[in-house]
Amino acid sequence: MDLVTRIRTQLAMFDDGAFETLSNKGLVRRARKDLQGGAAPEIVGTNETHVLLKVTDAEVKISEQGPAKAVCSCPSVELCRHILIACFWLQETRTEAPAAAVRATPEGEPPAALPPPSLDLDDTVLLQATVDVLTKLAGKKLVKSALELFSVSPEHAIHKEAGIMVDLPTVNATVRFFPGQGLEGMLCSCKAREFCSHRVLAVLLYQKAAGVVLEGAAQAPRILQETGQAPRTRNEILVATKSLLAECLHTGICHLSEATEQRLVTLSVAAVGVHLPRLSHVLRGNSDELRLLLKRDAKADEARLFSLMARTFALCQALEKTGEGLGRADLIGKYRTTYDEVGTLELCGIGAYQWETKSGFAGLTVLFWDERSQRVHSWSEARPKYQGTGFNPLQRLYQEGPWEGMLNPAQASRNRFKLMHARRNGQFRLSGSSGSRTILVGPTMPAKMNFEKLAYRSWKALAEKLATQTAIGLAEPNPLDEIVLAQPAVWGEREFDSVSQTFYWEIQDEEGLPLLLQVSYSDLEKQRITALEQLDPAALAATGVVCRAFRGLNGLRLYPISLLSEADGNQPSVINLGFSEGYQGAKPLNPEPTTDTESESLDPVEETPEIEVEPTGLFHLRLLRLNEELNRLAQRGGFLASEANQQFFRSESAFFQTAGLTVLAESLRNCGQPGTSGGKELLEAKYLALLCLEALGKTV
Repeated sequence: MDLVTRIRTQLAMFDDGAFETLSNKGLVRRARKDLQGGAAPEIVGTNETHVLLKVTDAEVKISEQGPAKAVCSCPSVELCRHILIACFWLQETRTEAPAAAVRATPEGEPPAALPPPSLDLDDTVLLQATVDVLTKLAGKKLVKSALELFSVSPEHAIHKEAGIMVDLPTVNATVRFFPGQGLEGMLCSCKAREFCSHRVLAVLLYQKAAGVVLEGAAQAPRILQETGQAPRTRNEILVATKSLLAECLHTGICHLSEATEQRLVTLSVAAVGVHLPRLSHVLRGNSDELRLLLKRDAKADEARLFSLMARTFALCQALEKTGEGLGRADLIGKYRTTYDEVGTLELCGIGAYQWETKSGFAGLTVLFWDERSQRVHSWSEARPKYQGTGFNPLQRLYQEGPWEGMLNPAQASRNRFKLMHARRNGQFRLSGSSGSRTILVGPTMPAKMNFEKLAYRSWKALAEKLATQTAIGLAEPNPLDEIVLAQPAVWGEREFDSVSQTFYWEIQDEEGLPLLLQVSYSDLEKQRITALEQLDPAALAATGVVCRAFRGLNGLRLYPISLLSEADGNQPSVINLGFSEGYQGAKPLNPEPTTDTESESLDPVEETPEIEVEPTGLFHLRLLRLNEELNRLAQRGGFLASEANQQFFRSESAFFQTAGLTVLAESLRNCGQPGTSGGKELLEAKYLALLCLEALGKTV
């Protein structure tokens, strides 16, 4: 096989994506047009290593190392259009013929095309690469970074078509390997000239997929270690936390005092001292919930506080079971999330909403859709209301930012744009870094967007999606997994219930199954409810509603964020329901909803009302009954070992033992033992009951 044929064989593995990695999409498109317009190269010479081609007014030298190492006589320092034209021509023509024969082709007649040569995807180089080899190519720092990401099994996909391609949506990169060109010939869409961490990660993931165990690659993710300088050790903090929670249950949630709240705060601070940030965070959550209860705030909920205490108790037990060398990074947590630069993202805005937390924070979140990764991204800004910062989410929506080149978050929420030098964390949240900048492309056009993994026309499919993504137990959920685009076949009836102070809108899927959009009335949600009452989906040519969709103990629920419509030039294609925005198609239904001073302080985003559904069978009914009885006992406090309680726990224990839930059955037996104080036993039983209900929610 002569040199020209070998080069052509190598180039056959390059597709447009590979060439765009070396240059850019516009240059690839221009080079193809030039070739089609008659800019046919001519082979003017060959030697042992290179082929020399004349391309219009330049000469190109190309070898078996491919286009990345090709040289052109033009002034360009990057891969130029002359090299691209030469590569395209070599791919498509009978280049193994002598140069004279190529020049003798009659004028105006294109050279005869050849079928692509058979490709031998020899991956030996990839499979035999060691950590030492990768370190020599990339350096210790980049290899260490790749190993840390590899340890958490990042999302990826491997394709073997034009060469070997490893797609890494988590870091917004695509790495290509071409047999015969070695590791040095790998290409990465980040366009780094040197061997980058993405290439290292691609090699590690490819080896893992092939069953190769690379020595030194299976390291655990970094976790925070105890320093030994705090007044109390981690174990002492965990024991003290469990003791306090058990004491709270023995006293009764309804009988707790400000002293208990202060003790929770103190333990939260102490947990920071021994580097347990997740425990510190949940203890602060316990104190915030208790503060609401002591203030008789409308947002207070004894059952929710009990659930949070049970999860905190379970977290302490899980941390106790992991020694210093067996630490779980997800259980220990992190103080601050890490944002990594991921290059350029092509995003489209799909909505914005404001929110408040029970602990006194106000915030604004803007949602974006990334077609390449098929993932929802977000940008948020929040400030504590109690510090008197004067932060107003509505005002922030129309203030400058969040990146250079963007007028304001409102513009970002309804337009397509390129975000260059984007910084993103593992949960696909975007940083408002001053180093990022945007190029506005145009308004979001729902009909032309690929919402394959976001849009749902079947509520059954939506429920199945949530079942696979809903976190159970101590697993930490990703809030962006709750964002979906519901596309109803029928927009049904809507009403504002003055008794429950809740707005309902029934939407039906393509099979006629109903589901409710619902929003509880509060001062924060006045505009959202007004907009939902006035919207006319037919007049707006509505294509769907962006929602937070998640399961509660009693079923699926949707919280509407924005409406997507087919814009006609005078109408925005993304209508943010929570903000006063002019739109056509208003159709008033109930312009003056009944107000309630107590319900105005409800947190609508975090506490969206559940859709009540009938329990699915005896097992579900018994779990709900058990959960309610545990809530009642936790609120009252005192000893559990009364005759009535013992009888109840014996009955429930026998039932769940027969059902196969032996751990829950044993925990219930412990609750009914004579002389038990009930705190520890109630917390364990509550957590196990919640765990069963969460697991059941994946199937009902």
